[in-house]
Amino acid sequence: MTRGLVFNSSPLYSQDSSTKEALKAHWLMQALPDFGIVQLTGSRADNIQAEFERALGCTVQHWYSSESFSCFAELLADTLSISTTDHAYLQHSLRKWAENDGVLWLVVDGETLSNELLMQIKEYAPLSKKGQFAIRILLKISDEKLHSKVCQPLLSAVHERVGGPDFSHPSLLHTSSSSSRLLYKPSVLFRYKASVLWFISVTTIAVGVLSATQNKPVPVQEVATEKVLEIESVKLLEEQKPMAILEPIPQNEALKVSSFIKQWSAAWQAQSIDKYFSMYAQGYSAYSYMLPDEWRLWRQDRLKQPTWISIEIGPVDLVRVTKDEFRASFWQLYRSDGYQDDTLKVMSIREEGGILKIIGETNQEVRLLSKE
Repeated sequence: MTRGLVFNSSPLYSQDSSTKEALKAHWLMQALPDFGIVQLTGSRADNIQAEFERALGCTVQHWYSSESFSCFAELLADTLSISTTDHAYLQHSLRKWAENDGVLWLVVDGETLSNELLMQIKEYAPLSKKGQFAIRILLKISDEKLHSKVCQPLLSAVHERVGGPDFSHPSLLHTSSSSSRLLYKPSVLFRYKASVLWFISVTTIAVGVLSATQNKPVPVQEVATEKVLEIESVKLLEEQKPMAILEPIPQNEALKVSSFIKQWSAAWQAQSIDKYFSMYAQGYSAYSYMLPDEWRLWRQDRLKQPTWISIEIGPVDLVRVTKDEFRASFWQLYRSDGYQDDTLKVMSIREEGGILKIIGETNQEVRLLSKE
């Protein structure tokens, strides 16, 4: 697959940082209406945000702390001049506002806001008559925090990200190379789990035997220290458990999953709506705040809009998560008459009654490709 492709110009990766930031800012302007919430991360996040606000050319609301707004409902009510923060009434008012082409661009600082406040930003997602999100949130948050346990509900609502790669979290340990790599790389401690526990056990026994032969009791503090060390080691090892079963996948199974992904991309490219949706599990929705039927209507609009679509799938890195579930990672080059990007996609696929179905789909990194 072609990487870093641009049209009638030099590759994206050869351009200077200011050009890259301008491209990313331009991509955010296109992506936020279609995805609602986009994660901004990495060391250049502030520069990209500044370029984004400059290029947008309209007012951008900011939410950095509870001192400005105590909750998300209060922010929306105040900004849009809605008289109440009652959930049901606010939802109704937002729907009417969105259908009348209302738009709110919002930058949310996920590092400074509390987890409770962060969870609120996915509760209100009104759509315009064109099927675009009226509330467009640029969420500045690190991969580490977004992928933490407390932010799991929010993670399901964030399917796009912009920024430099951050491999600090296991779910981001994947590449686009043709060689097979695991989505998760076990730590050194995990790989030597048995040796660590054996060493702790033998050391504890040796201390006890030595003290017994010298007719001296083992100091209580020493025993307690060894027990704490063992407990902490086991706890750490539990946290380092791999996210997938690290075992080879038979070639016939790997070919079956790869073929399924190619069929999925072909259905998308052909804009074959029925075939495309048939490849997703029943009741699937990419967003926690969208019912399955709502998601399909929204996605159908995205499929129909372009005059033509071209999709190229790169080498697929595949791991088994459970007996019937796989996780695939691959770069996808998407082109249409109005938009092009290169996306690192992670897809969860499960076999149901001998038939593969998509149960999860996330864009881990998106690189805008320029026509200029």
